[in-house]
Amino acid sequence: MLSVGALALLVLFATEVPLLSEKASFMLPVAVGIGANAGFIIGTNEARAIQQAEASARAELSAEFAEAERVRLEHLNDLLRHDILNSVMVIQAMAGVLLESNPDETARDRLERIRRQSDLVTELIQNVRVLAQLPTDEYELEAVDLTEILTVEIAALNEAYPAATIDLTIPEHAYVHADALVGSIFMNLVRNGIVHNDSDAPHVSLTVTKADDTVSVRVEDNGPGLPSYVMDTLFEQQEHTDHGLGLYLVKTLVEKYDGTISLSSTGDEGTVFTVTLSAVSASDALSIRQ
Repeated sequence: MLSVGALALLVLFATEVPLLSEKASFMLPVAVGIGANAGFIIGTNEARAIQQAEASARAELSAEFAEAERVRLEHLNDLLRHDILNSVMVIQAMAGVLLESNPDETARDRLERIRRQSDLVTELIQNVRVLAQLPTDEYELEAVDLTEILTVEIAALNEAYPAATIDLTIPEHAYVHADALVGSIFMNLVRNGIVHNDSDAPHVSLTVTKADDTVSVRVEDNGPGLPSYVMDTLFEQQEHTDHGLGLYLVKTLVEKYDGTISLSSTGDEGTVFTVTLSAVSASDALSIRQ
């Protein structure tokens, strides 16, 4: 572009001023300078236009890819929920019926293993569904009432695990910055406290405490404690352990909400996790919802 601009102006001046004259000695550098600047401006604008076109094309392709991913994840969710999860629930129900009616000890042990493994499969499917719903970019959190969510979640867990006792101590309202997936944090912690509990009467308690800027939830069970081999990578995604995906999902969600989770204690008398989330005042929560 620089060369073309300079050449164009040289030709223009050459029609008016002979190139070998004294006047040309002044006009030629001027022509080159003006032509070079004009060429630079034209080239810069052209480059910007090309960059804008490329950026627009990339944005369009990115939007198409995002839409295709959304459709794919919705299909995966439907498959997990309607087909696989329903089949596993049938297995659970049949194992439960046979356990109640079969007096043979060996058969009962095998049926109990079937039920435990189907419980783990159910937990895995539910966690995969939650992971599939997690947004991949920044998004706005909202004010959710943890009291309302935990009340519903604990009722469902009591129905799913009638042999266990689950206690919930919570204020009338406890608003936090989160979204609809926040219940999965506590569903996983409570299920871990029940499924991996070898006591005759599994017990899990949740205690919710409000402070000025935070809401803390203490989840305590009476299980055997966490095995030592998982301690170093407790919240990392593991492929071949019972604790990997659930606790990995818990940490992922807590971090999405700018909260914290810690293992307060674990041992023969049980395990205690503490989850802390950012609090929202009742008045702020009302204005946000409106």
